[in-house]
Amino acid sequence: MNPIKNEYFTIPFDLASYVYFEKKCPQFALYLSMKAISDGILKDNRQVFTQVSELSGIKDRCTYKKYLKELIKDNWIGYNSTSKTFFIRSFSVLRKNVEKPSKRGARLEA
Repeated sequence: MNPIKNEYFTIPFDLASYVYFEKKCPQFALYLSMKAISDGILKDNRQVFTQVSELSGIKDRCTYKKYLKELIKDNWIGYNSTSKTFFIRSFSVLRKNVEKPSKRGARLEA
């Protein structure tokens, strides 16, 4: 079964540039993987880790948790500890968080 729900994304150029120059490529790969397998909401469980690690190339659970904490700290992903649910932020929210207002982007197919 193919876990991918979003076949492509339009990634803003300014956001991609920010990710590259701030050396956040592995974290961004994790973010994109979580965004690809969800409709914006994910339960925290082993199945999510398995699917995300397969897509992102992050095999180690400690590395996965480290990058996930960074994404939550940067508000790229929200987390409700009571329901153990992740909320994947939109590119619009990310652009505002990193102060990159341009919407122009390139299409990335999953």
